[in-house]
Parts: sequence; structure tokens; C-alpha cells
Amino acid sequence: MEILFQKLKEKGITDEQRIKIYSYAHISKKPTRYTYEITRRCNLSCPDCYVYSFNPSYHNLSRKQIVDKVKKNELLYDDYKKIFEKEKSQGCKSVFLIGGEPTLRMNIIELAYSYFGRNVSLITNGLIKIPAELKFPFAVSIDGEVTVHDKIRGKGTWKLIFKNYSDDHRVMLSCCLRRGNVTQIQAIINDWIDTDIFGVSFFFVTPPKGDPSITIT
Repeated sequence: MEILFQKLKEKGITDEQRIKIYSYAHISKKPTRYTYEITRRCNLSCPDCYVYSFNPSYHNLSRKQIVDKVKKNELLYDDYKKIFEKEKSQGCKSVFLIGGEPTLRMNIIELAYSYFGRNVSLITNGLIKIPAELKFPFAVSIDGEVTVHDKIRGKGTWKLIFKNYSDDHRVMLSCCLRRGNVTQIQAIINDWIDTDIFGVSFFFVTPPKGDPSITIT
């Protein structure tokens, strides 16, 4: 980092400009963004989900046993209130909320919004609609056109996502490419091109160690 700053200085970048570029995090030596896994519970059971499929401690448990187990370990509302207060006071500017399915804890999402406003972001499966008054951008997972998506996520999930979010400019679709849906890029674009969402991103699956079966080659 210091080498980078020296090169910037050689190019005539002033300390004031450098602070605007790299801002609080470098000056204070404290992070300005945190990621919180607010739950490991989910209202879906996707075959490639890292939370359930690849956790050895869950192999001999039923889905209900897993959900009950992870719920017991969740931080409470008052815990997150203390955390958000502390992190904001120390310079945290934004938070990213993940799961499981974070919308199962909508009260935590609303709490985060009360502290960080539009600087909250999250990724959701799209089955629970986030209230319109929470005006922050977020990602909604999509796996392809309706038949491909429903094969992975469950029957009827694609139509519910489309109903919830096709008119929502806060939404960036997020598609994880792996074997079985790599041909779906254009189909997703075609399905959503005339909606109000603001974009779609594609990324590649990270397979479990020693099992590249779902990886695109």
C-alpha cells in the first residue's frame, strides 16, 4: 500500500486527494464495511448451498434439526443493536447482510437500515419482499429462466421472485454460474430486460474441496 501511495505522490496526487480515494479505512486503520451472517436458516433447500450441503456437522441431522440448531446460535435483536452502535461509532460506514436467508430476520434488516440507511446491502432468494420504505440496493439470486430456476430452487419460486421484484429499481439480479445453468445468461437477460431492475451480475460457483462436479470447465 505504501508503494502505491508513493507512486500516487510521484504522479502529483496530493495527500488530500489520497484521503478522498482511500478515505477513513487507511487513515484510521479500522474497517469501514462489515459483513454479518445474520442467520443460517433458509426457506429453501437448494442442492448446492454451502450452508447445508457441505457442512459435515449437519450430515446426520434432519432439516428441522439443522434449522433448530442454527436458530439457537443466532444473535438477538439487542445484540445487533449494540454491535451496530459500536461499529458505527468507530467509523463503520456500511454493512452487508447474508444468510441463510436474511429476510427471515427482517427486524435485523430494519435495524441495520436505521443505522446505515442506503449503505445497507444484502443478498436474498427473493421469496420475501423487502418493504419499499427500505431504500437500499440489494441482490436477488436467480439461476436461469423459469424451468431451470425452479428445478434448482423449487417449483413456483421464479414466478414469486418476478412478482416481488420485477418493478423494483433497488434490485440487482445475481446469478451463480455452474454446470446446469451456464447456458442461461442470455435467457436471464431476455426475461428481465424490460423490467425495472437495475442490472444483473454473473459469477462462478466455488466448489467444495475435492469435488469439482458442479464447476464450469
